[in-house]
Amino acid sequence: MDDVKQTMMGLIITSLRAANGLLRTGHESFWPFAVALRPNGSRLCIASRETDFVPLLAMLPGTVGVLGEDTEPATEAVCLAVDGEDDDEVSGAEAVVARLRQLAARGEVVASAVVEIEPDWDNPAGEVPTVWVRLEHKDDWTLLYTQAYSLEGGVFRAGEVGTFEHEAVVFVR
Repeated sequence: MDDVKQTMMGLIITSLRAANGLLRTGHESFWPFAVALRPNGSRLCIASRETDFVPLLAMLPGTVGVLGEDTEPATEAVCLAVDGEDDDEVSGAEAVVARLRQLAARGEVVASAVVEIEPDWDNPAGEVPTVWVRLEHKDDWTLLYTQAYSLEGGVFRAGEVGTFEHEAVVFVR
């Protein structure tokens, strides 16, 4: 189980680095995306909306390197292009989860982190902008990680974090 936790920590770091990077660079209204782990250890990023794809690519490990520095292996990335007139963030989340389910059923991914931003409506302080990361591993391991944030004066600041249980939506049996 320690290997699973270590694997999932790597996924949460990669997914939060991407989400926080998007917010830091002013890309405040991105749609859901996922970072998944393949059985060989390589990563796959799935973006739901085309306008988020290039900014998201720039935040992924190995995409942009500095000459002479060791970089992490590049992350494979795909865009589902859920950009139709009748589509919204919910459509994007559903499309990302559906693709992950297909890949999981074929044994092509072993873990996933689905990232969304939306307010935490249950926070005692009132509506708080929050990054939500739903983590899952094929070995029945799940975790919901939340990170509040603020963009006061256009400056990103990470806030309180929380961890909660959640039901699997990708690796369902």
